[in-house]
Amino acid sequence: MNSDNNQETQDAINIFAEECSEILENFGSMLIEYEKNKNSKIITDLKRNIHSLKGSAGILGLNEIQKSAHKIEDLLAEISNKKNDEFKNCINELLELSDEIKLRIEKTVTKYSKSKENILDDIINNIYRLKTDKNVSGKLISLVSQLKNTDISAEFLDIVMISEKILNEINASSKIKDFSVINVLSGSFKTLKKILSENGNNSGLIFTKQKLDLTCQMIDGYLEKKADSTENKEFNGQKQPKLKKRINIEVLDNIQQGAFRTLRVETSKIDKLYDYIQYIENELFEFDRRLSDVLFSQAKLSKEIQNSEKCISSLLNSIKDDNLNSGLQVLKNNIDNMQNTLKTFNKQELCNKETENGIFEKIFEIKKDIKNIRTLPIGVILHMFPRMARDIAANSGKEIEFEISGGQITVDKTIIEEIKMPLLHILRNAVGHGTEPPEEREKIGKPKAGKIEISVKQDDNTVIISVKDDGRGINTDKIKEKAIKDKIIDISEADKMTETDLTNIIFRPGFSTEDNVTELSGRGMGLDIVNNKVKNLNGEIKILTEKGKGTEFILSIPSDKNINITNPHKKQIILVDDSPVTRIYFSKILNNGNYHCICYGTAESALSYLKNNSCDLIITDIEMPETNGYEFVRILKNENINIPVLVISMMNEKQAAEKFKEIKIEHFINKADFSEEKILKTIEEIIK
Repeated sequence: MNSDNNQETQDAINIFAEECSEILENFGSMLIEYEKNKNSKIITDLKRNIHSLKGSAGILGLNEIQKSAHKIEDLLAEISNKKNDEFKNCINELLELSDEIKLRIEKTVTKYSKSKENILDDIINNIYRLKTDKNVSGKLISLVSQLKNTDISAEFLDIVMISEKILNEINASSKIKDFSVINVLSGSFKTLKKILSENGNNSGLIFTKQKLDLTCQMIDGYLEKKADSTENKEFNGQKQPKLKKRINIEVLDNIQQGAFRTLRVETSKIDKLYDYIQYIENELFEFDRRLSDVLFSQAKLSKEIQNSEKCISSLLNSIKDDNLNSGLQVLKNNIDNMQNTLKTFNKQELCNKETENGIFEKIFEIKKDIKNIRTLPIGVILHMFPRMARDIAANSGKEIEFEISGGQITVDKTIIEEIKMPLLHILRNAVGHGTEPPEEREKIGKPKAGKIEISVKQDDNTVIISVKDDGRGINTDKIKEKAIKDKIIDISEADKMTETDLTNIIFRPGFSTEDNVTELSGRGMGLDIVNNKVKNLNGEIKILTEKGKGTEFILSIPSDKNINITNPHKKQIILVDDSPVTRIYFSKILNNGNYHCICYGTAESALSYLKNNSCDLIITDIEMPETNGYEFVRILKNENINIPVLVISMMNEKQAAEKFKEIKIEHFINKADFSEEKILKTIEEIIK
């Protein structure tokens, strides 16, 4: 096996081991849980997980692991029929097989692993050869790729990936002869080796990364200049020096001076920080609920005290008995004092409420910044698919061309980890079921090699992943026939189903168009896994297919797993009103209605939040200081913030319509005609 093939195998093995770790970790506990309560759903989940493991093992040629997984599938299919001792023996055999797979995976990973120290030695020993032999870059790229898959910290990985980019640029260009680039690369890897050998502090990596970042700029500048061979250009009447020389001088000066400062933090620490912020936010939500209850009770008490004071004042005016009047006056004075104390307390609580809203704003800003740090390019998983697709095609006697676009789009790293398996199953389906054999394609006028495209786009907080093939398309007649045969649907149900309904049957548990169970297909687990994974990520999946033309799977997934995580089952409403009392009453009503309400006293504060966040509904007053409700709504429309707005004002509906005639408001409630039932009913109609 040559070094390139060995590297590709090692990459795939590492990915496989990572995918299997969670499956095997939970296997024993799930099986024991089934032993206790005989819940059939547990067996369905176990079958699905083991089927995924088996499929990946088959793709990698790990035959013994694949056979063990197949045995587990067979035992799981029979376990419900086992009784007493046979049942216990079956459980024991399943546990032994799972332990056997764990051990085989560990041995496989060890077999293909090479220590990072040895890899660094190889890199350092070869890197200076670049000065005389550019072809060494290919070997160095392979070594760097191996280093990426060893147990290294996030800081190490950053440096390794930048170095890989520089080596790729060198490999692609025959004319880069700037030895300063090679010197920076060599020094970077020597720093890594020193830190590893001395088990030293990672702080030295900060400046190493700076040097590499700047070296990338230098190479980019050179390549840009190479495309334009003009010696000098004029700018503002002055001749400019060659871009290459200008950038080299600036970059190398900056490298020596250490002019740039960057702090690197391990991702585990970032995740922990996010968890802390999440905890604080959840506690603040609870505090907000309790504070709203207190303020609501105080407002009711204040109203009752006012009524009591009016009654006493009336009695004082009508009763002529001096002794009784004297007693009533004392009572009135006490009530006045109570009311003054309550007003002072109310002011303090209102101040607390305003402070709390300010804290909410800061928390949202911090979470946004943390989310940006947590993201990675989705290309980190897409790069593994061409090899896998090629292997699947080779095993089934097919040929494919593979294209990837959008790999630079950044996604939360947790989403990236979760989406690997669904994409693998879709890819396997596209090659195994969608793409025709070469001879069949040639007969119908298609290119001999099938084409598979994976493209990634981003729309606000949603990542849209498309897996498209130019194969035979989905045969809904065959799906219908097989689904009826397997009793997944009955004939009367099938007759009512649309083409889309029939296509979506492929996502149902246990459905497969294959009659025979093979090592890679036939149990109906693959696309069921895809559907469940996407739903668990709060995403959606749809299929576009045309007979003889091909099929496209489109996955729409939040780019951040924590979007709306604070209140996943509650609609979020932004309330904007300069009156603290209105904010208190409304937030109380909305929280009681199972909505999450965030209050702002000014439109400016709400707009600041809405620049980077969203909600389900905005409620706003009209008459407010600074930016009024009319201007607020106009800004929302100009900024294309397409969130429904409910205007609540003391104006009547006719006056409000006149005020908003240029921009038109769809939803309005008069404060004088306000009731808890009416506002909740209105909101329910708006947010469906």
